[in-house]
Amino acid sequence: MNKTVLVALGSAAVTSSLFIGGYLYNQEPIEAPAEEQVEKVPPTGYPRYLSKAEKECLVQNVYHEARGESIKGQIAVVYTTLNRSLSETRKYGATNNICDIVKAPYAFSWYDGTVKAITNPTAWNKAVAVVESVLVSYSLQNSPVKDATHYVNKKKATAKGKWWKSKKMVQLAKLENHEFYKQKNEKVAIRKA
Repeated sequence: MNKTVLVALGSAAVTSSLFIGGYLYNQEPIEAPAEEQVEKVPPTGYPRYLSKAEKECLVQNVYHEARGESIKGQIAVVYTTLNRSLSETRKYGATNNICDIVKAPYAFSWYDGTVKAITNPTAWNKAVAVVESVLVSYSLQNSPVKDATHYVNKKKATAKGKWWKSKKMVQLAKLENHEFYKQKNEKVAIRKA
């Protein structure tokens, strides 16, 4: 089944992308509807509406953490970030706001208190399309990383303590260069914002 995903995130043009057989194909850019014409409705997949700022933080996270990864690898980063926002343990900040989660100290390797420049517009547009696609189809049953809230690329890892070796962590999946984990007894579930 083909699904057309329109992506609008702070630009005058959107990319029309087809999600076919698990892969995303970009088509020619088309003109975006005016801001007031965009419906403010929660996506059918992820259980709550994300603000424009939250979507941008999520796209920044995918761009900086996984722009060199395949579509599936980028989808895995989106799921892991969203899973943190749905964790019942709430160890990822006082709120489930995506920007708070992405910008929390030591949460993701790219963020050091400053937002990095976007140097590859093609990779940015791909990240935007991946985020929008996951938001409309989010389901833990379909997640390539189950309910993981952490991941590590052991080839690039510099974290002290090697947290992934802790007995508190459970490995859930391995995808390309990354391994995906969650804390034992951590529950990721739909909860109110």
